[in-house]
Amino acid sequence: MAFYARFILPRLIDLAMKQSMLRERRAALVPRAKGDVLEVGIGSGLSLPYYTGAVQRLYGLDPSPQLLAQLLPKRGEAAHLDV
Repeated sequence: MAFYARFILPRLIDLAMKQSMLRERRAALVPRAKGDVLEVGIGSGLSLPYYTGAVQRLYGLDPSPQLLAQLLPKRGEAAHLDV
């Protein structure tokens, strides 16, 4: 289970969350956020591009260290937010 949970599952979750249906929902909902935001289940940060300047600080919470490791180098630095 450790191999699957560490190497396979995070990639499957990231791939599943990239579906066009979910991108459309993110594009509709995330821009409504403002102020200080807590995103529970931030995963690999697929929602980051949808946040607007109305968000002053974003706190991300996820139980998967592997997904969080994907977030920081690829999306965290490119975001216009303090994550």
